[in-house]
Amino acid sequence: MNLQSVIEETLAKAAVATKQAMDDPAMKKSISLTTGLQGYNLQAPAKQLVPLMSPFRQSIPRIIKPGANSDHWRTITNIVTPTPFTTSRAAGAAMAYTLAGSAEDGGSGPSSLSAAFKVMGVQGDVDRESQAASQGFDDALAKETANTLLMAMKLESQAFIGGRVTALGAASTPTVALATTAGSITAGSTTYYAMICALNNFAANRARLDQASLGNYNANGENMLPGRAVTAAEFNPLGNVAGCGLTAVSAEGNSGAQTPTNKALKITWAAMQGAAAYAVFVGTTTGAANLKLNCIVTQNQVCLTSLNASGIAADNAAVASTDKSADANGYNGIIEQLLASGSGAYLKNLAAGLTGTAALAEIVEIQDAFSAIYSQAKIGKHRVVVSGIEARTLAAKGILSNSMQIFANPDAGGRLNMTLGAHVGEILNATTGDRCPVETEPWLPGGVILILPTEIPYPSANQATPFQWVGSYDWERWDYSSTTTTGPIYPFEVRCNGVLEAIFTGGCGMIYNVWKG
Repeated sequence: MNLQSVIEETLAKAAVATKQAMDDPAMKKSISLTTGLQGYNLQAPAKQLVPLMSPFRQSIPRIIKPGANSDHWRTITNIVTPTPFTTSRAAGAAMAYTLAGSAEDGGSGPSSLSAAFKVMGVQGDVDRESQAASQGFDDALAKETANTLLMAMKLESQAFIGGRVTALGAASTPTVALATTAGSITAGSTTYYAMICALNNFAANRARLDQASLGNYNANGENMLPGRAVTAAEFNPLGNVAGCGLTAVSAEGNSGAQTPTNKALKITWAAMQGAAAYAVFVGTTTGAANLKLNCIVTQNQVCLTSLNASGIAADNAAVASTDKSADANGYNGIIEQLLASGSGAYLKNLAAGLTGTAALAEIVEIQDAFSAIYSQAKIGKHRVVVSGIEARTLAAKGILSNSMQIFANPDAGGRLNMTLGAHVGEILNATTGDRCPVETEPWLPGGVILILPTEIPYPSANQATPFQWVGSYDWERWDYSSTTTTGPIYPFEVRCNGVLEAIFTGGCGMIYNVWKG
């Protein structure tokens, strides 16, 4: 018998044995889904359910200028208009130019405006075993690189909006009193104490912010909220580290002895330019250790309808002991550059809700901004950048003011299939007739409305947008070497070097400290 015959006979006997085994009732009984002998239908790639979008960043032009660590430019900010008439044998009047900047190098000429490039970087790494195990499913190194870049771009978008290189400063001592509106605070004679901590844009986007529904704002636009037990992770997941984005807590304010009966506790403080949110610590016993974090809000006031004594204390490790709201290694974002002295921007500290009534048929504060900007800069085409909170408020005020344009479909389908709700996609500039798109920005906390020109329609402007990013190199992946200490890993970071330049703040506007309701 040759080798081939032996193989064929063996396979035939194995087939018979397998059939007999499968026909055995005991075998049929012992093999089931509970043994784990089934396929594992793992969907690839992994489901990544994390908000890492950066739409605002995508709208800012990016210019690469290699070979330097700063950028310089000159800007003509004004041309003094001469009288146009003259007489025979007399020359016409000359124009006078105003250039931004001051004398440099001891001369009399205007200096160049400048902005130093700043490095941004976010690290990532993947170990060798994870990289090997991910092959054929969702490549670990590619995933880590993409996520690191997405995170960096998200943080850059937040920096474009609210980056700051100088500290916010100390929050003012809050005023504490009983509100005229109803709440569930009922006690004998009690003194209530409060402290405030301000958050910059980065910190506000890491925190869980509290916002009342439109129905929980009273006639004064006051924010009606129940106190909650805010945890350290919800307030400041980074802990008390440099650049965490927090100011130190304010001095302690108190109400004096009060005897509330179903009342709310009203806490107010001075709004801080550049602050994106405020943490409110409250207690019935003096001292930071006894004041617990009850809410984090974007307005400079809150009416607490109840108190919670389980939040983190004002002296918790997650609370900054000194002002850590600035990052000297960064650059100022749009909000800070508009607030800067001499920016020429339209600024409005509203300290109230937006106004929209049937009699006025417009949202007054936005139309006031359009009108003021046109009067000063002769620009009517803008983009209105708002948070999700203000997007909802715009819809409510638009309907209330009878200024919303509603389009109806007269056919049978349109009559039977109605859409509930409204969203403001654009606002008509009443001054110029231009349609100004409304953009909801995920990394802009509530209380701020940015009005930015979509074009600069001046002859020979040589500039299309009011802001731009300029740098020596754009985002790139820089690979490091693994060591005997780290073992076989792929360490890297994504990195760029540049700065957000404010070219034309005079055509911009900002309404801040906007209360909901």
